[in-house]
Amino acid sequence: MMHLSERRGMNLQVCKVLGIFCLSLMARASGADWPQFLGPHRDGVADESEAAIARTFPAEGPVIKWKTKLGTGFAGPVVADGKVIVFHRVGDEARVEALDAESGKQLWSFGYATDYVDSFGFDNGPRASSTIAEGKVIVHGAEGVVHAINLATGEKVWSYDTVKELQSEQGFFGRASAPLIIGKRVIIICGGRNAKGAAGVIALGLEDGKLAWQSVDDQASYSSPVSKSDTLLCWMRNQIVVCDAADGRVYFQSH
Repeated sequence: MMHLSERRGMNLQVCKVLGIFCLSLMARASGADWPQFLGPHRDGVADESEAAIARTFPAEGPVIKWKTKLGTGFAGPVVADGKVIVFHRVGDEARVEALDAESGKQLWSFGYATDYVDSFGFDNGPRASSTIAEGKVIVHGAEGVVHAINLATGEKVWSYDTVKELQSEQGFFGRASAPLIIGKRVIIICGGRNAKGAAGVIALGLEDGKLAWQSVDDQASYSSPVSKSDTLLCWMRNQIVVCDAADGRVYFQSH
C-alpha cells in the first residue's frame, strides 16, 4: 500500500506540472511575466490584458503543450523572460531549474545539498516560491539557505545561511516565506536572532547578499511579506508587523 506521504508527493508533482502548463501558455500568449509568489503585484491578480488568454481556452480546458517530471516540495513555478523557474528536491539535493516556456526544454539546472527533514514527515522539499528580479532568481530553501542565481546562466551569485548567521528556527514545517524584492533589497522572514538582537525579518543586498538590516522580535510564520511603496507588512508567528523597507524600523505591531 502506498504511504500517505508518497501519495501526497505524487499529487504534488501532478499539481506542479499542471501549474507549469498554464503558466507557460500565459507567457507564450501574452508575453507576461509571473515573476514571484502571487504574481506581478503579489496579489494573485493578473492584468486584464494578460488574463484575456483564459477566454480563448476551449470548453474542456487549455491544451497541454508539454510536461516535465519534478521532485518533492510545495514551491510554485514562476515565469520571466520566457523561462519557467521550478524549485524542487530530488534526494538530498534542492534543485532550481529553468525551463523554456515554449517547449519545456531544460535551459539550466542549479543544485545544492540540503539536509532538511520535515518534523511531521509530510514532505522534505522546498516550500517557498522563487522570486525573479534584475536578472537574478532568489530562492529560500526549507533548510534556511537563501541563494541568488543568475537567470540567464544558472550560475550561483551568492548565498546566505539564515541558520548559521541568525539561528533561524525550523518551526513545524521549515522555512516557507517567499523572498520579496524591493529596490536593491531582498526581504526574508526568517525568525532569527544574533548577538546584535532580533532578526525576525531581514534585508539582504540584492547584488551581494550581505545583511543590510535586521528587525522584528518574533518567530517566522508560513506567510510571505508584502509591500506598499517602501512599507512592509509581515505576518509573523505571533503578530502582524508594519515596518520600513529601507531600514527595518517598526511602525506598528499588532500586540
